[in-house]
Amino acid sequence: MGDIYGTSSTTVIRRFDRLAQTEVKQVESLPSVIAIDEYKGDTKEEKYQVRIADGVTKQPLDILPNRKKKFKRYLQKYGHQVQALSWI
Repeated sequence: MGDIYGTSSTTVIRRFDRLAQTEVKQVESLPSVIAIDEYKGDTKEEKYQVRIADGVTKQPLDILPNRKKKFKRYLQKYGHQVQALSWI
């Protein structure tokens, strides 16, 4: 990616992270239908992460760094309105 724009990959990552800080919103509550997807990512916690999306619009809502215990806690905290869950 950096080669395309004439910069280093670390600069691209740093700029993306800076942009993400202003664009990513904190989840306050989940919609009544959510969709989840596990994928192999790159975090220090585990090699699989969980992407959570609106089950109707497919709009991404959040990414959890751990697919095990954090998902359960996450649903307990934000998922009071969730009535249905689907896998992407």
